[in-house]
Amino acid sequence: MPQSQTETVFFMLPEDIRGFWVELMSHGALNAAEPAIRSVFDAATAGMGRDNHQMQEHFAMLGPIAQCERIGRALARVLMIPFVSVLSSYIEETNDILVRISEVLETTRVTTRDGQEHSMELVLQPPGQGTHFILPPMIICVSDIAHLPDLALRDVLQSVYFKERILCTKAYLANASRVCWLLGSTEPMALERLGPKFKSVDLTGPHDPVIWPEDV
Repeated sequence: MPQSQTETVFFMLPEDIRGFWVELMSHGALNAAEPAIRSVFDAATAGMGRDNHQMQEHFAMLGPIAQCERIGRALARVLMIPFVSVLSSYIEETNDILVRISEVLETTRVTTRDGQEHSMELVLQPPGQGTHFILPPMIICVSDIAHLPDLALRDVLQSVYFKERILCTKAYLANASRVCWLLGSTEPMALERLGPKFKSVDLTGPHDPVIWPEDV
């Protein structure tokens, strides 16, 4: 993780972005799980109206892990923000989540309104402002949270519920106020621990499975 000054990046809103929503709907991707997925659609639509495309809601997704991840990837593609997939089985401590975020951002570039390309690589704040990072708007999908270590889950929840919105690791602090968390599980009891700030999305109901276009 490089130690240089972070830069503020605002994402472009392509003219065809709403057309992509129409494309998803034409494949049944957003209507198949109505009304389960409606809250996700509404949150993403609101995000498109913000300069940085930030989604301000968080979601507890009950259903197959693969479906949760495909939903997250599709949303990130629509909003043109980074998508980070975190497999709980590979997480031993909270810092592993931050490392995974860093790995994705190191290979992510965005184009700002002035047409300039910028790297999304994580950078430490200048000396005197603390040993911390500022995470850009992104979607982080943590799969199968029933197998996520308790301390790591606690730190994720603190980044949502505490006013400072900081994700704390043993070595670093990361401002996660622009992060949308998608926490998935096939076990309802695992999701009950997440609390009221996570909107429930049940993908196991009597409706047809959510089917996303293969190229998403």
